[in-house]
Amino acid sequence: MTDLAVAFNCINKPKNANTLFLATERIARKLETGFFQIQALTILLNSLYKGEYAERADILLTEIEEMILEMDNPFDQPFLLENLTQVLARFGFCSKAKKVAGLIEDTPEKIVALYSLVEAFYQQGQEVEAEEIFSEIKKDWDLICKDMDEESLGEISVVLAQIGQFADGLAKMKLQKLDSFVSLLTDCATAFEKVECGLSIVILREVVRIVGWISPHWQQIYQILPDIERL
Repeated sequence: MTDLAVAFNCINKPKNANTLFLATERIARKLETGFFQIQALTILLNSLYKGEYAERADILLTEIEEMILEMDNPFDQPFLLENLTQVLARFGFCSKAKKVAGLIEDTPEKIVALYSLVEAFYQQGQEVEAEEIFSEIKKDWDLICKDMDEESLGEISVVLAQIGQFADGLAKMKLQKLDSFVSLLTDCATAFEKVECGLSIVILREVVRIVGWISPHWQQIYQILPDIERL
């Protein structure tokens, strides 16, 4: 419903968009469990920023922050704050995202949230700020592999690649499934292209060739990938 509201706004039908946003908000507020209510409101927040309803989104952001901090179950707080940080970072609200990330006390969730902030700073050309946060994260480097799940490690690996930290990113890809490893490298394609045009295909083709030694179905995929001669 929120995606449809954004679409209406994009085609200059703000009245229709507003109706859908209000309907979504009413549904979210009727959810009895605080955790799911906050999740639903965070999705709405994402759509409001996407639809350029900044003033309305800022009001909702303040409310969501207060709801999270007043929760009866503190164990849900880190995950919800992490999601909120990622939404803000996605739309370039780095100062707001940094403030929310600062509220996270659990190290794994805080690291994932800060990585999304590092990526946002780099995309805005604020490399000094990105490097400062990256240096802060490296203090807890050993905890990254120890306490994080595979999905979170994958997200971090991609962000590291996108900011040019390829060695650190690949070191974090300690995944058991080869398919997951290849999938993550595919997510890093944009970062490889920044280094050299066509590099992503060169890397993926070689990785798929080697993976094919163990998993035969990758051999067929290897034959499809074009062979690019590097200059």
